[in-house]
Amino acid sequence: MKRIDLTQCKSDLHFPVTRAIPTVIEENPFTRIWNFATYRRKFKIQEDYVLWVPSIAKWIFIPAFFIFDGASVPKILNNLYSPTGMLLLGAAPHDFGYRYKGLLYVDYLGNLEFKTHTKDELDEIFNNLCAYESGMPKASKVATYTLTAFGFLGWNENRKNECSLQEDFPEVFVPEEVDLYEKPPKDSATAK
Repeated sequence: MKRIDLTQCKSDLHFPVTRAIPTVIEENPFTRIWNFATYRRKFKIQEDYVLWVPSIAKWIFIPAFFIFDGASVPKILNNLYSPTGMLLLGAAPHDFGYRYKGLLYVDYLGNLEFKTHTKDELDEIFNNLCAYESGMPKASKVATYTLTAFGFLGWNENRKNECSLQEDFPEVFVPEEVDLYEKPPKDSATAK
């Protein structure tokens, strides 16, 4: 499995390097209006993301090219809670955990280990990250109550999709010394 050099990681809370995925403009004006009212922009993590989580005293790893949608805040509440505001730090690990039913942790030697989590455990990690980053634990708790009440929709959707971490990110499961893109040497018998 891939190894992580923790000496290169930031121990302070920092956001992943992301790129917004462009929206598709629909021909139908009614669909365009519906999308304007309901669409949630998606973000792609551009490079491997390692985050120290103080509340559990562990490093979390999210591979590059993971796509998430920020915090799933209903549009009507965006003035109170922005999906890309104080909740964004907890959103990437939370979405990753919901999708794969667990998180990748980095031990002190840089080894990755996958640990399964329940929905409630992931919701609590989200709450702790958001409260720590924002300095507003009560506001984060309100967002977590909403997540506890309605998060089962996303949790169940991901269970139906049967996402596989090994299929989605095979490079994580190959040792660093193996080059996935190296061409195999030509066999002299088949080189004719």
